[in-house]
Amino acid sequence: MVNTFHLIDIILFSSLVLTLNFNEAKIYYNIILSLFTLLITGIMSLFLELNVNIKNDTHFYFIHNLSFPLLLLSIANCEKSFESISNHSVNLFSICISISSMVIYKANNFVFSKKWPLFFKITIFALFFLFIVLDKYQYQIIRIEFCAIIYHLALLQLSLSSVSGGGQCTQFGELNIFSQLISFLLLISLSNFKANILNSIFEWKQCINSITAIAILLIPVNIIIFEMTLNYRKIPLEDKSKIKSFSKYLTIAALSILYLSLYNTAKYIHKVSTFILKMIIESSQIRTLIIYWVLVIFCLPIMFKLIVNLSSDSKKKKIFTRKIFHLFLIALFFPQILSFNIMPTKESQGTIEFTVISIYLASCIFIYLEVMRKYRYRELTKLINKLLLPFLDNKDSINDLIITHICLLVGISIPIFKEFLLRKDIQDFDIVSATLGIATVGVGDAFSAIFGILFGKMSLPGNKDKTFIGMIAFFISTYSYLQLTCFFSSSKYSLSKLYIISFFSSLLEAYSHYIDNATIPMFSLTLYTNIR
Repeated sequence: MVNTFHLIDIILFSSLVLTLNFNEAKIYYNIILSLFTLLITGIMSLFLELNVNIKNDTHFYFIHNLSFPLLLLSIANCEKSFESISNHSVNLFSICISISSMVIYKANNFVFSKKWPLFFKITIFALFFLFIVLDKYQYQIIRIEFCAIIYHLALLQLSLSSVSGGGQCTQFGELNIFSQLISFLLLISLSNFKANILNSIFEWKQCINSITAIAILLIPVNIIIFEMTLNYRKIPLEDKSKIKSFSKYLTIAALSILYLSLYNTAKYIHKVSTFILKMIIESSQIRTLIIYWVLVIFCLPIMFKLIVNLSSDSKKKKIFTRKIFHLFLIALFFPQILSFNIMPTKESQGTIEFTVISIYLASCIFIYLEVMRKYRYRELTKLINKLLLPFLDNKDSINDLIITHICLLVGISIPIFKEFLLRKDIQDFDIVSATLGIATVGVGDAFSAIFGILFGKMSLPGNKDKTFIGMIAFFISTYSYLQLTCFFSSSKYSLSKLYIISFFSSLLEAYSHYIDNATIPMFSLTLYTNIR
């Protein structure tokens, strides 16, 4: 019998691949790429259905593991382009992390323990051959790209080793998304550093690059320091051996990154805080925004208290608490985007830039705190566990990696980053694209859960955990929000396009085993970019 989840997964994944934009200059490349991707999908689907040689076969889904590479392909093959790096390099990176993700999943420990040295030799030989025929700048970009791919592999390997054995709540797809995202941020940041090394003007995008390099470097440094203090911590011997065996790969990656970026990071690190402080001092809108954020944050505990008093059902209480946090993030970020869309002035643009930097900093802090919590820094772990406990559901475990809150922040922010970091002309700003994360996981997911709990009685075919009412609520709320957003935009939007995005996103939310806060925005943004 065909698994309903895998069937829906293949349908959704195929919809993204088949809608990739084909322009005349790259039509043959795109067709070959699409056929190759579909071929890989077909082979992997056959393996999944026949249970051939795959560990934990029920947990590999294409839309979760490959949604980010497909998003990169979509952006690289439309009218936008990444700064300081060619679209071809982005395409190559996307293909590499897609293939490596599937290979690692099929035999994760086997690949690293027995074939890792061979992989290094073959890759280095191939790169050496490429370096001979390429000029200096291309040589540097490929070297950076190689470093980012190695970092992706090492970080994913470490993540797999750090989850609890047997029945872990954090699945491969969730860990894979974060390793892909972090390695791509590393690729973009180092490429921008190379391109802007002689630029004396420190802009907000360079501030993002500096934060990225610093934050990514902190992860392996933290792991290395942790390894040095293993003997002083109460950790099982098996976990110690895993950390020691895998941290050497992160050490190699960290040294490579330091070689490529330390000079530039040291050059810009003192400018980041000065730049942010200058933005706050010079803009009254930013100061007003900070006061608004403080007020919203103070209102959050009051909302939680009201929920506790109004509901006696512990299950409903927990779901309402978690979904209030979704609406809380909307209140934090949507007003600035709407204000910029209505009046795209220089001051409102500065407010948006400050918002993007703030979201970026918050994401880095959340990820780093989770790394520290997982590795049992005792006092900090107790405090973070206490704060996270109200937001955990049946997909989370306090003893495992907890990334629900990180996924939510990343999911809402990715469309915002894509629109503001890649947009060269503010007149071309697309508010629907920027708010797709807010529409899907901020509004749609919250209404789906609330209506499903209150009124849902009929379960979906093949998934007893979700209801028809919940799926319909997701579709209607997402579609209504996108239509309302279009009302504030001067551009014209196809209602059928919004209908398709809302429907497929609701289908993905209804048939998902994973924490889907990051996947659904990536999926909807890719579909939105592809459909003309």
